Formats: sequence, C-alpha cells, structure tokens
Amino acid sequence: MSHEGVLEAVPWGTGAGSVGDPNLAAGFDREDIRSPEGMPSRRISHLVRRAIMVLESDCQGARRCLSDALALLGPQPEQGNREDPVPGDVFQTGGLARWQARKAVTYIDSHLESRLDVPILAKLVPFSKSHFSRAFKQSLGLPPMAYVKTRRLERAKALMTSTNQPLTEIALICGFADQSHLIRSFRRVIGVSPGR
Repeated sequence: MSHEGVLEAVPWGTGAGSVGDPNLAAGFDREDIRSPEGMPSRRISHLVRRAIMVLESDCQGARRCLSDALALLGPQPEQGNREDPVPGDVFQTGGLARWQARKAVTYIDSHLESRLDVPILAKLVPFSKSHFSRAFKQSLGLPPMAYVKTRRLERAKALMTSTNQPLTEIALICGFADQSHLIRSFRRVIGVSPGR
C-alpha cells in the first residue's frame, strides 16, 4: 500500500496530535479549520509540524497527524472521484473485485444502524464467509467487522460534531446497542471519551 493509501486508511482523530486530542485542541475553534481565504489553518500547520517532529520516533503518530491534516483540508481534486465508496488509493487488488468492494461498502454504509455480520455481507457478492473475510481484508486493509466498527465510529464522530442530537440517539443511529456501548468502543479506538 502506498503512503497515501496508508494515510487514507488510518481513521483520523485517533492518535497523538489528532483532531480529537484534547491537549492539542485547546485554542482552536471550529472556525480555525480554514482561514477565510481557504488557506490551511494554524491547526493544519501544527499537525504537519508535529508529524515532522515525531516521524523518526513514532511513525504511526506521524501518519495520524498527517491523516488529520488531510481530513481538515477536505477532498483534494487529484484524489479522483470522491463519490466512489472505495477510493483507488485504498483499494488493493488480489481480493474482491472493485465492483464487489463497492457493493459491500455501499451496503455497510447504508445499513450501519442494522445488524451486520460476515454471512450477510458474504451473500452480497456471493462468497463463503471465510473467502469473503480474506478477500475483504486483502482489498480494504481491515477485516469486515473491524471496517464496520470503524465506519460506525466515523459516523458517530460526524453526528456528534454536526448535530445537537443526544448521545443515546447517535448510538442507535450508528448501530451501537446503547450509549455505553458507543462510549466503550469510542474510548477503545479513539483513546478519549466522546465528551472530550
């Protein structure tokens, strides 16, 4: 996987120097994400400087910082069709065909609030459960259920920052059993509670 593919595959807001890092978020308002002229903000500059500082000692931390900076910059025209649920720089050959990956990812994204498991997803393409799991991981870099969990957390983050809905409703919309399930998953993956 290319470095750009790795950066796209790493969920943003998950590490030191990340958007969700309360130690670094102080002093940065939502309006600071972009300047009025559309130029990168102080936050993006800070993330890039931090990535350079920790590159030798903490490669994963540097990747997370750069991933967060890319996310703050928004979609870039050279990244191709952003409507494609499986971007070319994330997709790896040797597993699912591109149309199969698109079908699985589109289904996952549109059914996050529902019960999802490997047998349901495997029937979409139609593969056996084990063959689908191996092919999905080869193509998208994560096992199917880890991908589902990542997408649920990404949707929860988006809803928490863009709506005033209570955490209980967000948990149900995103397919978590209840608010405590969301909080436990969020802490385990992101490293901080949703409130922080």
